[in-house]
Amino acid sequence: MELSELVEDFGRRIGLDLKLDENGTCALAVDGMNVTIQDVSEAYAVGIWGKIGAPPPEGLRQLYEMMLDANHLFRATSGATISRDPESGDFYLCRLLDLRVLESEAFFQAVEKFVNTLETWQKVIADYRPVAEEVGNAVAGLSAPSGFPSPAMDSGFIQI
Repeated sequence: MELSELVEDFGRRIGLDLKLDENGTCALAVDGMNVTIQDVSEAYAVGIWGKIGAPPPEGLRQLYEMMLDANHLFRATSGATISRDPESGDFYLCRLLDLRVLESEAFFQAVEKFVNTLETWQKVIADYRPVAEEVGNAVAGLSAPSGFPSPAMDSGFIQI
């Protein structure tokens, strides 16, 4: 089945008039998220991608490790991969589907699963707080009984 037919059928199923543009892409908003469907003809594939979000200002090492772990064997990406745009630094979720074997129902399910996974990762990024920050905030919020040193001491140790 041709990608143009898949996109048009997908659009009918969700109540939109969707078509590929002259560049072989189709951008749509689904549940408030921008998703792009793109012809990747050199790979006989269709690409689906969407922006996850901008990285937080701190805790990037922990976040990158979590994302790499999620990417490993598609553990938490539903067949997609997480990437970083080298120009903007923003994170994206991307998936390639083989056009040679793709039928309408499978395409619909793949896009639906992609949108659900994108939504999950957008929430992860939006709500992300590094572990050290959470622990530090919890410790700083403790009040020591009178006569005891503050739980968060300059030395970095907690006195009990």
